[in-house]
Amino acid sequence: MRDYVQEIKKQKIRKNTVIIVASFAFAFMVNGFLFWTSVWNKLQADIKWATTTKTDKFINSDLYLQSQWTWSDSISLKLWTSIKQVSEIRVSLITNPDESAFKINNIINDEDKNVEIIKISNTPWIYALIFKFKKPVDLSSQYTLANIMYTKTTKDKVSINIATTNFISNKETFELTSSSIEF
Repeated sequence: MRDYVQEIKKQKIRKNTVIIVASFAFAFMVNGFLFWTSVWNKLQADIKWATTTKTDKFINSDLYLQSQWTWSDSISLKLWTSIKQVSEIRVSLITNPDESAFKINNIINDEDKNVEIIKISNTPWIYALIFKFKKPVDLSSQYTLANIMYTKTTKDKVSINIATTNFISNKETFELTSSSIEF
């Protein structure tokens, strides 16, 4: 007579062995896909972008504006990437043309005494900013170039666009990508 209990145990062992081997093979393939291809770098970059958001969009530019969650009405102008041996950064801001609805009061940098901010504005809603560093400096990511103090008297959304940006390093000019903010 056949021992059915022994046959069922053998079948369970075979099934469990197949499931375990298939699980290891799948895990090995997933790890190989993530770590041996460029997908892992892209995932890390997406995670970095996901941690810092500006309003409802992800940051994908070198220079961006970020709303401050303080009691004052201010926006920070920040670097997303690090740049080396910077002697000057030039930025153009374009705001809402209706000065009665939105107005920039002051642009300051309290943290870095090495930088001088030159503001040029012949038109109330176009600002050219020049950040001159007394000696060339390496700037890290998340560096705050300036805090922009503003007055907003409308409940409508207001946008600020960074039009052109470039920096000078070792007497060569390089362009930076920029973005806008709407609040």
